[in-house]
Amino acid sequence: MILDTKPKRVRFRIKSGEEEHNSLDSLKLNFVWNDIKQLFDGRLQKWLKRIDENSIAEEIESLGKPKDIPLDLLRVYNALFRRNSTEPFHTIEDVIAEVLRSERDSKTAAINLMHQILPMLTVESLIDLVD
Repeated sequence: MILDTKPKRVRFRIKSGEEEHNSLDSLKLNFVWNDIKQLFDGRLQKWLKRIDENSIAEEIESLGKPKDIPLDLLRVYNALFRRNSTEPFHTIEDVIAEVLRSERDSKTAAINLMHQILPMLTVESLIDLVD
């Protein structure tokens, strides 16, 4: 009898919105900014690499540690979920348009995103998002 000594690849999950996630699709439906920004210590990038999303991990790493401003939230959201989209979110109007025109899952994700952006809004952040 020959024993296979190859180590098994360990999959781990990240927690966001009271749920554990093992895919980007799952995370998109339960994206909670306060949970995600805490993972910028390297855990988010490591998780992305484990689910074979290496290019997204590199893009997230290049963003640096995000601040608690809507523009950074949109940059991270675009990198994670709208990477291949022809219409990334640059403004609040983009998010609202997604809510109005999208199918159920995308609409739910965009509404969730709006709920997280609204409490963060200040005059300065509005100027950043409108320009």
